[in-house]
Formats: sequence, structure tokens, C-alpha cells
Amino acid sequence: MAVHIASTHPHASLDRGLRRFCRALDLEAEEADRLVAGALGRARRLMAAASEHQIRAFAYGLVARRFLEASRRAGPPGPRLAPPPQDDVARRSTPVHGPGAVRAAAASLPPLERLALLLAAVEGFDYAQGGAVLALDRREFAAALVRARAGLELRLHAPERDPAGRPRARLRLVR
Repeated sequence: MAVHIASTHPHASLDRGLRRFCRALDLEAEEADRLVAGALGRARRLMAAASEHQIRAFAYGLVARRFLEASRRAGPPGPRLAPPPQDDVARRSTPVHGPGAVRAAAASLPPLERLALLLAAVEGFDYAQGGAVLALDRREFAAALVRARAGLELRLHAPERDPAGRPRARLRLVR
């Protein structure tokens, strides 16, 4: 059952932002709703006299910490196997870019880098705000964001690899 805050509520935009953030982290709908409701309720109770920005950072920080805890409990990802070789027709018909490719590439980033990328690129946090959410200083947050962007670039624009992970030799037709 989804719990929604009325759009006239002063924290309605925070509610929508947290839900978007949870969806970007690929959380199940019920888990996301429970997490958002808990984070907003706790933020309001603990920070009754706080500004909107402080409540926003605190609520996003609660969601981020839960995501990091769940990622740690799940353990490190297993060894990645090379993708099965594809024939030329299948490879040409597989989309390389687009929203699906970007989402898949972002989902494969390490949890801290993924959070930094989503906070900056999707939620609009600057380095100081994003660092406050993740309990990092500004430089640590910026470094995580640089690693995330580099990882995204590598995943989206890496040269094709053979099954052993080596770049494929490119042959070209010479006339």
C-alpha cells in the first residue's frame, strides 16, 4: 500500500524526490514506500525546528545509509563472467545507448559511487550537500562522483571485448 503525502503538504516535493531516489536505486515499491515514510517521519521528529534543506539532507541520508547497509549485507558481487559471444547481427540489434543502457550501467556501479551519481545527477545535490547526505567531506564526495562518472563512461563506451576480456581486433575492408 503506497503512502502519499498530499501535494499541499510542505514536504510533498521531498516525498516525491525520495520516491524517485528509491526507484533509481531499484528498490521494490513496498520497500521504497516504507523507507520513505520512515525517513520522513524520523526526519520530522528529530528535526522539528530544522530548515527544509536540513530535513532533506537528513531524509536522503537515512535512505542512503539503509541502501549501503543492504548492499554490505548482500556481500560483494560474485565474479563476473564474460558475456557469451554474440554474432554480428545480434550485436548490431542490441541497443548500446539510451535510458535502459544508462540505468543498467549505473546499477552496476559500486554502491557509494552509485549513490553519489544519483544524488548529484538526478537529485541536484552539490558537492557539499551530497557529502553531508553520505557523511563524506566535499572532496570525498567529489572523488566518488568522479569515479562514478568514469565507471559510467567505461561501461557505456568501452570497446567490444572478446570472451577473455581483451579488446577485439577491428578489421576493416580495404579496397
